[in-house]
Amino acid sequence: LAELYHGWDQERLKTVAKVLIKQAQSLSGVSLVQATGVGNYLHDFMAYCLASKLLRSEDDLLCNHLLTLDAYRHWFVQGDGMRPDLLWLTARLDANNRIALNMHLIECKLGQKNPHYLEKGEKQVRNGLRTLLPAFLPRAKTGGDDIRPDQRYWWLQLHRLIASQTVISLQRREVVMSVLERLADGDYEISWNGAVLAFWTDEHGGTLNRIGNGSFESHESGMMQFGIFSMGHEAVIELCSGATPAYI
Repeated sequence: LAELYHGWDQERLKTVAKVLIKQAQSLSGVSLVQATGVGNYLHDFMAYCLASKLLRSEDDLLCNHLLTLDAYRHWFVQGDGMRPDLLWLTARLDANNRIALNMHLIECKLGQKNPHYLEKGEKQVRNGLRTLLPAFLPRAKTGGDDIRPDQRYWWLQLHRLIASQTVISLQRREVVMSVLERLADGDYEISWNGAVLAFWTDEHGGTLNRIGNGSFESHESGMMQFGIFSMGHEAVIELCSGATPAYI
């Protein structure tokens, strides 16, 4: 950390390191062993942990899970350079007892301020949306054949992700098991969002700032925008010292 954030005293370094290690326990696909090695592994590890600490969601969710997409490279036909970092998946029951999913793709950048990082981050989020949005389409409401021959594979991927992370109370067991079965058959609602998160090591800023917007357009979703955010090193300290998380 001292190599990334010059000028931090030992107390700050210990505070942040402790929070990062604790936060990492909730992430899948992240290796602490890699983070101790050379290269950008520490950058990625730290950025993912900070991103997970930033996220906040509503109560009474069936599932609230942050996936590191390095564990799901087989989902993407393009190389690692165009894959976003994280997928924040939340699931709840709607008024009709159907699973409603929100899928939030996040690309993280940690380093000295550089507009090229943001440009690449936008492209990675767009590529993630372009790849996963049509893959995870629910069954057509009009019935009949679905467009993709591999559609059931993607429904089962969703079912596996959510079922493995859902805690079911005895009172809701029958209802939840039923909606999970319907999910595996493509019966669910889904919405998408995205974000680019930049943690600048050479900026002082003490808040999370929305500094721009990216856009994505497709036949399935129409035009959508996603936020581009930045944090300076004082904001990192505030976050790791217990400041209230913020939506991205």
